[in-house]
Amino acid sequence: MPILPHLRNRLHRWTLNPTSRWVLMAGMVGGICGVAGGLFQAMVDAVSWLVMHQTVGLPAMLVDQRAGGQSAQDAVFPWIPALLIIPVLFAAGCFVGWLGIRCTRMVLGGGTGLAVEAFHRGQGALSGKAGIWKFLASVVTLGCGGSGGREGPIVFIGASFASWCARRLGTTTYDRRILLGAGIAGGISAVFHAPLAAVLFAAEILYRGPDLEAAVLIPGFVAAIVAFCVASGVEAGVSLLTGWPAGHGATLFRAPIGLGFSADSWPSLAGFTIMAILLALCARWFIAALAAIRERQVRWPVPVWMRPGVGMASAGMVALAVGAAIWSIMPPGVHTHAALGTIGGGYSIIHWFMADGGAGTAALWLALLLAVLGLGKILTTALTVGSGGSGGLFAPSIVIGGCLGGSVCLVLAGLPIAPTPQAGVVIGMAAMLAATHRTPVAAILLVSEIVGTYDLLVPAMWTCGLAFLLMGRRSIIPAQVDSQADSPVHQAPGDWGRSSRLRLDEVPGLIEMVPAVPHDAHLDEIRLAFSREQVDALAIVDGAGVLHGVILLRELVAVGGEPALEDLLRADDLAAGRQIGLTGATLVNRAWQLFREQHVTAWPVVDDDGRYLGMVRQERILTQHQAGMPSRPGSGPLAVV
Repeated sequence: MPILPHLRNRLHRWTLNPTSRWVLMAGMVGGICGVAGGLFQAMVDAVSWLVMHQTVGLPAMLVDQRAGGQSAQDAVFPWIPALLIIPVLFAAGCFVGWLGIRCTRMVLGGGTGLAVEAFHRGQGALSGKAGIWKFLASVVTLGCGGSGGREGPIVFIGASFASWCARRLGTTTYDRRILLGAGIAGGISAVFHAPLAAVLFAAEILYRGPDLEAAVLIPGFVAAIVAFCVASGVEAGVSLLTGWPAGHGATLFRAPIGLGFSADSWPSLAGFTIMAILLALCARWFIAALAAIRERQVRWPVPVWMRPGVGMASAGMVALAVGAAIWSIMPPGVHTHAALGTIGGGYSIIHWFMADGGAGTAALWLALLLAVLGLGKILTTALTVGSGGSGGLFAPSIVIGGCLGGSVCLVLAGLPIAPTPQAGVVIGMAAMLAATHRTPVAAILLVSEIVGTYDLLVPAMWTCGLAFLLMGRRSIIPAQVDSQADSPVHQAPGDWGRSSRLRLDEVPGLIEMVPAVPHDAHLDEIRLAFSREQVDALAIVDGAGVLHGVILLRELVAVGGEPALEDLLRADDLAAGRQIGLTGATLVNRAWQLFREQHVTAWPVVDDDGRYLGMVRQERILTQHQAGMPSRPGSGPLAVV
């Protein structure tokens, strides 16, 4: 038997089987996300170290985002490095603005919202080139001290690469959307080393309400695990070649020993309730501040390409003012380099406090310090990302929540309801993430994974649930929809008004000419047809073009493991029956109902004599609706993706 045809047939069989198809496609997406995530981490760390520490002269503690990277504090405030931050931020922002004009506007802002928008309204399509430009813009923004996170860019990068893979593999729109979700999971897993939380984040981030996109979960598992392993290998390889530290390891933060919650700690739930209320209020302010900057920056009297530079420079001024004020009023013993943590990633603040920073200092002084840092981080992040800087909102939410959560616990210190300050930091991170991004389950798991302990699950569930509910429908991701019922992906034609009363032949371009299978075709021919057309149902016709029936992909897969049947079965033997084709007079609503009944995404259309005309696909109905159904029959062609 010739080797190449045999391998080709085996590959076709693999792509027809749902299990092997998702393992292959999601694994490929996870591998690409792992490489991109590992390189992204390494490049941001390298640029940050070279620009912010070696060139500008900021303390290593501010630049190094890993636990254990603290350095001794200086005796005086580092005025010269702090002042140099402003022109560096301005230059970085202007470069990002220039990329936004010359390459693609998708490099501006966070990135998570663009991926969510593509899932709901963009047929799961993102440009692979946009992912590359986003990579470059984010390295410059974050490496030069922009107040943003790495997850927003890597979500967009992972989603764009997943969409690129889906187009190269010739998948359906449904599969492309699912792969986009898997790309989100792979990107988060590669950067945060938290695969389980990454998958749940990808499923939750699409909706403001408690809905999950369950179809993303299993492909997301594959992509997240592969991305986790590949990213770890890339970071280790970069470390071996350059001598730089190999990422942050399995956890981002180091939880202190003895951090936990027991049954006799139930009074502290009252303290966590107070924390949830205050964090929800601050989350609302964060969202409002970000929206205000986004709205007003378009009216700034500067060129468009300069707006991110002005916003990032303004963030540097805020950070400088906060740092100078804290240095002036804080008592000795408080690590005031954390004051400049309102720019950059901000993880240095959490590392310092979790390592028992400020020990021996009055609780109210520390509470004031953390509150100022948290509120200052809101301003610097809104100015950076709202003006167009390429950074995420995920990491700033963690830092803001950790600072404010620790501050609340320090204020309550000495009361029976007071949680420990370190527990307040951990729970505050999760609660702020749940409130701003509408991802309560992912927030609980993510913070538990990046801290390395599940001992605070009970208060995390309580606080995240309350913060989520207190936010109403507010979200920091405007592209989210309330529920699956509000997403164009899941809407049925009965919800579309007049479009449900249209006939198939009244919508130009809805009936697509997909080649039919001859009634005497062998199984290998049928497999090739399914692989080529990327549908789950094909028409069977005779020599005159009359429809004999429909062959379903699941039925073909069911007989694929019986070698004795390979030479005996023909297409007619697998036909689902005669006289089952739709006609041009069939209502769009009825076609959609048939898709639901038969659990398929395509079905044949015939003329009055039973001759095969083509296929109508579920995804085309969605596409036509999103483009706008014609106001009257024959009103003109519609765009089809």
